Amino acid sequence: KVTAVAVEFVNGEGSDATRYELSDYLNRTANEDGTFSTEYNGQPWSAILTTKPNVKVYIKTAEGENNTEIPSNKLTLEVTKDGAAVDQTQKANAGTYKVKLVYTDNNQTYTVDEKTFTITPKTVKITVNGAITKEYDGTQSLVLPAGVTLTIEGNPADLTVDPNALQYASADASTAAINIVLAEGETTCLTGDAAANYTADPSKLTGT
Repeated sequence: KVTAVAVEFVNGEGSDATRYELSDYLNRTANEDGTFSTEYNGQPWSAILTTKPNVKVYIKTAEGENNTEIPSNKLTLEVTKDGAAVDQTQKANAGTYKVKLVYTDNNQTYTVDEKTFTITPKTVKITVNGAITKEYDGTQSLVLPAGVTLTIEGNPADLTVDPNALQYASADASTAAINIVLAEGETTCLTGDAAANYTADPSKLTGT
């Protein structure tokens, strides 16, 4: 019968060392519950998961003995999404991931710590070039006048605004500006390959 050897990882050499956390390793601040989150910025995982300078991980040893430092070349970071490995050279798209610090020795792997890492969509501002206006037709439908366009701040690649996903907040005629909102049944007005990485609030848009 083979018995697994329990390995405890700590953050210091002495007896006052505490359980090793991913926040001890990564050069970023964890949330209160120990998880991590950041807004999408187009960076690859390799740029997001940088480590603290001179970071060290130790294996807890017998009482009265100094803890054993793990060589840095035996530590690696793994990223998974829904159980599948993620290529860390690729952009960190919006979503929920698991980041694991792994210790490998003699072809055996041990999890030092694992935490949830959430990439939240970036909020972008939509601006209108021209004036949104139409004659009363009894509907809330939005049809952009000729020459009027909707643009996104920063002009992100592979991202556009779909006017068909927007509507007037009211179908009534008004001399005052009427807010532009998401059309009924729509959850976003953004389209394109990068749409899942962004969110937009059209509430600052108005029309007459």
